[in-house]
Amino acid sequence: MEAMLRTQLPIGIRNKENGGLAPIRRLVQIGTMTRERERYKKKKKKKKKSSFALQ
Repeated sequence: MEAMLRTQLPIGIRNKENGGLAPIRRLVQIGTMTRERERYKKKKKKKKKSSFALQ
């Protein structure tokens, strides 16, 4: 996972610097990956909070 993100992120940054002429698919993939990470982090935090509340 980390290797894939490392290869994708610099491409997205380069595209933004060039004026966003990059293929849209790669930018979309980066956006979905970051969103998925946020969702997993939020879910984990919610689970921890709920478990503490139950205790």
